[in-house]
Amino acid sequence: MMNGVIETATGVLLRKGFCDFTNDGSFDSANETERVDVTYTAACKKNDDTADHEKWNGVSWETVVETAPEKLVGYKKKRKKKIDVKTSKLISNGFTHNGKKFSLSPEAQINGTGAKSASSEVGAINYPLTITQDDDYGYDVNSTSELNAYHLDGLGTKKSHLDTGRDIKIQVNDAVDEAAVDAITDDR
Repeated sequence: MMNGVIETATGVLLRKGFCDFTNDGSFDSANETERVDVTYTAACKKNDDTADHEKWNGVSWETVVETAPEKLVGYKKKRKKKIDVKTSKLISNGFTHNGKKFSLSPEAQINGTGAKSASSEVGAINYPLTITQDDDYGYDVNSTSELNAYHLDGLGTKKSHLDTGRDIKIQVNDAVDEAAVDAITDDR
């Protein structure tokens, strides 16, 4: 195996690593191709993220060098992953409503959407409805219209982060080479 990436005889790329599970120094492509999420041992090969890899031809390993377009695809994929991570971080920072900071955790989103949904049912919510802020203090919502405004501020903030992340990833998709990918900024 070269540079930690292998291709089985059936063309499956294994990028996380593989093990000689029988510990006999051979690679059995029929039995050792699916189990790649293992703790590395002396019999295991470590994966790195380089572009070259080896292909098992049924008898031995042969080196396969990815072409420039294949390398660019991988380069773009890594960059888009970084954009996704930043988008998630921005969402996890929460949102502001009426000068107060609120969470956009998955639980907070479920609770906010549930309250918004219940607000359309007469008598389903007793106002004031207290919503916990990021600083753990309560914020009182006194009407359905105020609850709608709170909900729209949270939704708008999340949508803005997702939209700007998608726009940057489209620029990455359209880049013609690594230098063009590197020139794209994510200054959100």
